[in-house]
Amino acid sequence: MAVRAFLFDIGNVLVDFDLDALAATVAGGDPEAMARLHALRRHESLRQVETGAISDVEYFDRHVRPLVPALSYRDWVRAWRDNFTRNPDGAALFAELRRAGRPVYLLSNIAPFNAQAIEEKFPGFFASSSGNFLSFDMGCVKPEPEAYLRALAGMKVAPEECLFLDERGVRGGGAPCGHPGVAVLAGTGR
Repeated sequence: MAVRAFLFDIGNVLVDFDLDALAATVAGGDPEAMARLHALRRHESLRQVETGAISDVEYFDRHVRPLVPALSYRDWVRAWRDNFTRNPDGAALFAELRRAGRPVYLLSNIAPFNAQAIEEKFPGFFASSSGNFLSFDMGCVKPEPEAYLRALAGMKVAPEECLFLDERGVRGGGAPCGHPGVAVLAGTGR
């Protein structure tokens, strides 16, 4: 079967970020606060905010503000916005497919504050896709099979008709759905 839809991850495929630089900015260089901010990446609360189980403001108030009391929610979003950069290889491929009239979609584990920061940095980012499958809207995250199945259903394509582009290839749950994948790695071309 021919590829009828292209499904892009966002992080490190279309948009790059540097968690060390983000933590340093947010923590004002305080090594202890930086270490605690890094630990949040492995905390269950991240999954909760990325699946919409808790709001982005609730996540910030419960988990970020106690680490950096002087930081406002707006400063948090601004720090993410300033940290995001466009991934040249992924962005070029996305734009090329759009120009060719091919359907391109987004599937990402993402918190609302990240989506807000990306949209502020790159106005029209989410509107430029044919559709968005964002974890906080769907209530599930990759590599859970449900995330891929919902995206496939939303695109109205079979797994073999969709090419998923992720910096890690297909992770865990995608393969049981019969979902093919390809990696787009920064600096390696397409």
